[in-house]
Amino acid sequence: NRYENKLSADSKLQLIFSKTNQHGYDEFLFKKDNSTLIRIPEGRFWMGSIRGEGKDNERPQRQIYLNEFYINKYAISNKQFAQFIDDTNYTTEAENKGSGFVANMDGRWEDKHGVKWTDYYKKDTENHPVVMVSPKDASAYCKWAGKSIPTEAQWEKAVRGIDGIKYPWGNSPEPQED
Repeated sequence: NRYENKLSADSKLQLIFSKTNQHGYDEFLFKKDNSTLIRIPEGRFWMGSIRGEGKDNERPQRQIYLNEFYINKYAISNKQFAQFIDDTNYTTEAENKGSGFVANMDGRWEDKHGVKWTDYYKKDTENHPVVMVSPKDASAYCKWAGKSIPTEAQWEKAVRGIDGIKYPWGNSPEPQED
């Protein structure tokens, strides 16, 4: 399978090289929303889980080819989302219908009545990840920023790398002390 790079040519003009990180990946400042993007090179990687591991929908493990793509190093913050709202006058689904969305532990979206992203945006939470936004709200943010929500394959390659490790730090569920 081949997946297309979702960072537009105009968006690439927003990139300023920052550094090569400890894993050998180039990091960039993305001027539009002041985020850090990591360039994931094109190539094959192992996607999915082997028999006896993971969930049924993660098997069979297979090699996938992806074109080069960029992915945020950190989740979109309250401050970044507020900039999007200010620049576009966008109204979130929660503000329209009186409830916000959160992903539960199973990865499914839950509708939480009476809450919206601004309930969690205070002066001391500017750099916290934005919460209570819907998939539609996240897509609107990405469109404004000139980005896209990563595909499952992109997310997995960014996390697992080409070696097929289970977690960004290795194969142990808990990061190991150096």
